[in-house]
Amino acid sequence: MCGTRYTSPGRVISLIVEKDTNHLNGVSTYDLVLITRHILGLEVFNAPWKWIAADVNRSGSITTFDVLELRKFILGIYNKFPSNTSWRFFDANCNFPDNPFTGYCPSEQTFVTMPVYNYPSPILFRGLKVGDVNGSADPESIAATDPDWRMDPVQLVLPDIVLKAGSQSDIPVNVDQPGYWLGFQFELMYDPQQVDIAYVAPGFLPDFDEEALAFPEPGLLATSWFSGLPQLVLPGKGLFTLRIQALRDVPLRDVLHLSPRRIRPEVYGLHEPARPVELRFASETEQSGETMIFTPRPNPTSAGVAIPLHMSQTEVVRFELADISGKVFFKTEKILEQGGRLIEVPAVAFLYAGVYMWRLHAGGKRLTGKIIRL
Repeated sequence: MCGTRYTSPGRVISLIVEKDTNHLNGVSTYDLVLITRHILGLEVFNAPWKWIAADVNRSGSITTFDVLELRKFILGIYNKFPSNTSWRFFDANCNFPDNPFTGYCPSEQTFVTMPVYNYPSPILFRGLKVGDVNGSADPESIAATDPDWRMDPVQLVLPDIVLKAGSQSDIPVNVDQPGYWLGFQFELMYDPQQVDIAYVAPGFLPDFDEEALAFPEPGLLATSWFSGLPQLVLPGKGLFTLRIQALRDVPLRDVLHLSPRRIRPEVYGLHEPARPVELRFASETEQSGETMIFTPRPNPTSAGVAIPLHMSQTEVVRFELADISGKVFFKTEKILEQGGRLIEVPAVAFLYAGVYMWRLHAGGKRLTGKIIRL
């Protein structure tokens, strides 16, 4: 909306643009990832407006306090930014320096009163959405927009069990595929008349603690986790564990759901689109499953690679790396226990740039493929 302010009656008029609605528009945990990478110097903002958008508490700097405030908002602890408006506007004729905190651009345009036909037309402002550093906000949106998923979903796998009244159950939450994650967010909706989430035990992810969780309302668990550096996530390696108190006999699948009401359930990798999150309830047999061998990552590589596996039981795993003629340059043999595991191939195993063949034997399975060394 536009407003006017007379600084001297009959002589000077100031035009101000304001918009302070739908604070969540364009804001997600991915913004926390980007702000963190900026603070760490891993990926510094390349446009002045991003600095201002990241300054959530409007302190004139970007610090971890902005990150903490933004995560509280994403988790539903806040319903708006405590120290800022949803949007900020600046005179369109003003150019910020690379670090906008070292310069000044007015948020209003001031004119000496004159006949209407003498005012410039149009009078332009530039706006930015606070908290949105990847430019995903819709300026005309008054509600969250539908996601445009471009990648296959990541499934959170939970046991397909019946909870017994009066008992507590520890429910492991696993993923169905490996990946290098920078963050995720979702809300789990449950029926507080039938179950209660008594505790959430973190898994292997760094900094996944009580600050990454919130219960913004009865029957809703919100989580927002992020990291400045990609973290390897493997199937069978618990993401976290829910301790659930059952108030009556009820199947877990009937009382636990993903909620799309506030934040989109999604996972963020490095330099790839967000991936949607789904729940899957699997039997004990499905969860233990068979041994799975996944493709090397990264590929192509300028260093080494890692090959994720999911072991159905403790077994010997054999790996070989050869050139296209079949000459073996590197091999290793390990005993790997049940669950998510990793075979690492160091950079020194690759003697030159080119195409290599790899073979891996695990759990009666054999998989081969190519690795390109840059």
